Amino acid sequence: MDVMVASWAVVIGVVLRLALLMWSQGLVRARSATTEAMRAVLELACAGVACAGASALFGAADRAGVFAMLFPWVVLGTGMMGTAMLERSRTRVMVLVGFVFSGLLSGGIALLEGFSQQRVSGATAGVMAMIGSGLGAVLLAFAVGPRSGKYNRDGSCNMVPGHHVPMGVMGGLMLWMLLPMLPWIERVGDGGMGAGVLESLAVGMVAALLCGSIAVMVSWGFVKMKYGAVEVGSVLASGAAGVMAGAVVARPDAWAVVVSGVLLGWIVPWCLRKVDVRLRIDEPGGLGLSLLLAGVVGSAGRGVTLTQAGLGAWPGLGIAAGLGVVIGVVVGVFGLLLALLGWLRITSAEESEGLDIVRHDINAYPDFQQTIIKSYHLRQ
Repeated sequence: MDVMVASWAVVIGVVLRLALLMWSQGLVRARSATTEAMRAVLELACAGVACAGASALFGAADRAGVFAMLFPWVVLGTGMMGTAMLERSRTRVMVLVGFVFSGLLSGGIALLEGFSQQRVSGATAGVMAMIGSGLGAVLLAFAVGPRSGKYNRDGSCNMVPGHHVPMGVMGGLMLWMLLPMLPWIERVGDGGMGAGVLESLAVGMVAALLCGSIAVMVSWGFVKMKYGAVEVGSVLASGAAGVMAGAVVARPDAWAVVVSGVLLGWIVPWCLRKVDVRLRIDEPGGLGLSLLLAGVVGSAGRGVTLTQAGLGAWPGLGIAAGLGVVIGVVVGVFGLLLALLGWLRITSAEESEGLDIVRHDINAYPDFQQTIIKSYHLRQ
């Protein structure tokens, strides 16, 4: 793969992390906004180091290509997992999660290439990454436990509003622009910027936009009729899932893109509500669960259409999806182990005071909060 393409993958990864930061800033309360911003910087640095190490181990013939394929997916995965544990997890945990997820994903890609004796496509790697990181995000949210005040003793559920919803919406729209690019990075690296590759990129972007638009419209109508009010988070999550599934399916039949959009527009808000209220798993924004569903629906649509076209689905979307499940379970078990050791969640006093004061002695918005530091007794 050309070094310029690898550099472009780094640019996409950095901007993707910015979009995820805007998304999480819309969900986090003001008292922890600075901590979330600093965590994004640290997670991005850890993703770069982890992917560089993985490319050195598994990319002897094409280290730049392995790095370019891994980096955006690792940035997306660690960002989703960090958002799933928003306001209540320790920052150093995400450093460990970044290295674990990067190693598992790179090992899975190497294993797929060993099975198929050919280069794994970006769409196949994306299916594995989406399912693995999405499932891992849900399991980590379960392991860390809900935010204080989220659930009541009578079984009811409270909404924990973020401090800047418009910023979260802007982050969600940026994800619309960036997520469709991820499965196509390796096409540019292998084929250059020829007419065929540009056509594939255009088709992928159009398919992603179409799928995401359908998912948003269906989700908007579903939540309006079912719950009586439009839930902004559910609609945004449905759109993100739609553009990702559309980018994975892309070719050769448009009907799969349309069906994927309709399914995700209905399934995503329904599953988000059930996981939140019934299973009592507090994943702010629901991006992990949404992309998990996008990976399942997108891989099914791509496998069916490729088989009907006589192209085959090898190196095996089913194997990639299975490896994604394994990756997600391993990440979840890792989180449960950290929770049992008491290393995953911050203390109740730190959560009540707010991480900005406790960790950084600063407020993100001092004009609207207390300016006297009262948390010295919380630090060792």
